[in-house]
Amino acid sequence: MVYLVNKEVKKHDWAKKLVIEDALFYAVIPGVIGARLWHVFTDWHLYQNNPIEALFIWQGGLGIYGAILGGILGAYLYCRKKQLPFLKILDIVSLFLPLAQVVGRFGNLVNQEIYGSKTDLPWGFYVQAQQGYYHPAFLYEQVGNMVLFCLLYRLYQRYYLKRKSAKSGLLTLLYFSGYAIVRFLVDFFRTEPRIYLGMTFAQFFSLAVLLVAGMLLFLKYRNNKLSKNN
Repeated sequence: MVYLVNKEVKKHDWAKKLVIEDALFYAVIPGVIGARLWHVFTDWHLYQNNPIEALFIWQGGLGIYGAILGGILGAYLYCRKKQLPFLKILDIVSLFLPLAQVVGRFGNLVNQEIYGSKTDLPWGFYVQAQQGYYHPAFLYEQVGNMVLFCLLYRLYQRYYLKRKSAKSGLLTLLYFSGYAIVRFLVDFFRTEPRIYLGMTFAQFFSLAVLLVAGMLLFLKYRNNKLSKNN
């Protein structure tokens, strides 16, 4: 992902001061911290009897939403320090985030985790520890993210690269909207704790993300339409 982002930003004049290695340093550390905090918050039942284990990050347990939010905070601090256009850079990062998530989910395949309920479907995932076949929830998310990446990249090629007046933040909002839908649907198969109405915390958060991103997209569309009319 870093290679693809670096290759793409070089096509734009506004990224001349961007040093991808420095930006990565700023994004990775808060991203990991955010991912761990998210996991501990949403799965506190795993640590309530022994809270010190919440610090044992080497034992696993990271949340993708926390990683994204933490990484965005780090990227914002870097852009502010270097006086770079934060939203434009975030658009390029958001473009390749679904692809990075596809690759990252292969770790769930290797570790035999993030699976759903039992199934007798042909693509059922055999879990050695459970001695049975389960929904490959991680695979469902990979498919959804791959579709999202293809849609975003198509839009980027046809709109962003050809129109210098492309609105900053559009790809970012579309990414959040798309991933919120993917995660909301996939969690119906995951074995996460249900907190209300048979839905997980991640599903409620996804709905909130979709609502906010949708409102911001509508405002962007309306403002763009008004500016054209004027």
